[in-house]
Amino acid sequence: MNDDGVSGRTGQNRDDMVSTRTVVADTFRARARGLIATSADEWEGRQLILTPCKSVHTFGMRYALDIAFLDSRSDVIAYYRRVAPNRVRIGPRSSCFVAERPSRAHPCYEMGQHIDWRER
Repeated sequence: MNDDGVSGRTGQNRDDMVSTRTVVADTFRARARGLIATSADEWEGRQLILTPCKSVHTFGMRYALDIAFLDSRSDVIAYYRRVAPNRVRIGPRSSCFVAERPSRAHPCYEMGQHIDWRER
């Protein structure tokens, strides 16, 4: 685990149209910090998985996010494109995890898309 509490676990999201490196936030501290005080450029080509997680906020963010709520199989069950700073999003009851990344021109998450982030 690094200094900001984010686990070193990473993986490739094979089903995404864009190769995405995954960083997992699996502690309270790491989930609370999320992408706050980061720049969109430093997260280009990466996504953050919050686990467990059923809701997110963008207070303190400097840029918009693409946010996906995932079920227990890590399939997208709800997503939001270009969530501006100072917003809250609550996922469906069956949400277990959240994937978030800077909103860019690259493809957004899609309903039913599988996000392959867990260690094998």
